[in-house]
Amino acid sequence: MSIMTVSFCNDNTEEVSALIVAGGKAERMSGKEKGLQCFRGVPMVVSVAMALKEVTSMVAVNANRYQEDYESLGFEVIADLADYQDVGPLSGVMAGLHNAKSQFLLLSPCDSPCVSSDAFHALLAAIKREPDKIHYIVTASGRHPLHAVLPVSTALSALSTFLARDMKKSVMAFYELHGCRALHWSEETELINVNYSEQLE
Repeated sequence: MSIMTVSFCNDNTEEVSALIVAGGKAERMSGKEKGLQCFRGVPMVVSVAMALKEVTSMVAVNANRYQEDYESLGFEVIADLADYQDVGPLSGVMAGLHNAKSQFLLLSPCDSPCVSSDAFHALLAAIKREPDKIHYIVTASGRHPLHAVLPVSTALSALSTFLARDMKKSVMAFYELHGCRALHWSEETELINVNYSEQLE
């Protein structure tokens, strides 16, 4: 099952590329690689990628384990940078920003297999209206900071500054330092995170 059609890091600058964040240790799933677990018969990372590919052909995965397995699905895999490891999801965000050749970078966690392309289209529309801000999704249950779109140039600079500071490495704290806007999304069930084996169907 091949997902990639265009290299994430190619020399042809496109407006938007996308990164699926799968670099965590999956401790709540007994260490299993979440992105490779099947939900409704399909690896979760593939479900997320298919939604993203409605927006951009440049979709890569941030992963530090099972890289060959992701590559076998057709993904370009981007590992955390050596200087920015062990700072939670921001390690993956930094790796994506560092490698992106596009103007904007869409993010999605690997464990939200029900997410729709409509959510990503809405994020892209939001950043086109305000291209100097990071835009992330909010639903009735709260914020979803890894469903977001970032302006690559300014976000990369701001994240480098943020990670150099002696403070909690929170995704939302970084967004607030950069400048951000919340995108309210009514489709709550699309953004359910599958964190436990019991949730797999």
